[in-house]
Amino acid sequence: GQAHSLLEYVEQTGAIPNFVGIKYTDYNLMDFSLSMQVAKGKYNMLYARDEQALAALELGADAAASSTVQYSPSLRQAIDLWY
Repeated sequence: GQAHSLLEYVEQTGAIPNFVGIKYTDYNLMDFSLSMQVAKGKYNMLYARDEQALAALELGADAAASSTVQYSPSLRQAIDLWY
């Protein structure tokens, strides 16, 4: 994953003035962690892999963008209790 490179580029150039974050869909939690550190955490980071959502939340993701959780009240409740 190279999301952190994109975020660094956007931060350095100001190319997208209304840029606020990304929906991260790669499995690479190291890149996700690096992405969250760009500009001291300025950008909103959503994690979009159901099977790693809890790990991403533990790393500091702002939210999990999960299609599965959207239709499963019991999963949603479990995440709410944990998070």
